[in-house]
Amino acid sequence: MKFYSEQELFDYLNENGDLYSPSLCTYLFLYNENGAICEYSIDSQEANELNHLSKENHESWSAFLGPGGSIYDDPEGYFENDIEVDDWINTNDYDSTNE
Repeated sequence: MKFYSEQELFDYLNENGDLYSPSLCTYLFLYNENGAICEYSIDSQEANELNHLSKENHESWSAFLGPGGSIYDDPEGYFENDIEVDDWINTNDYDSTNE
């Protein structure tokens, strides 16, 4: 899927869940109720592992991540380049065959 504005991307995260872009190797999720966004660099192998763990344990990908992500309390302006790609996948719909 593709987003045409940062606001559209943020709204999706707030309303529909976590996102992964295989081309950017980027995983985004809502970090807290105040609208902070967390971003991790996740390659396809790690995405496949997270997807497996997530489905097996009925948890989000973020439940299996340790330190290393970036948290943006005011994310405006940080994700301008991310809206230019068209391969965003809701992590609930992720399948390694998507790549």
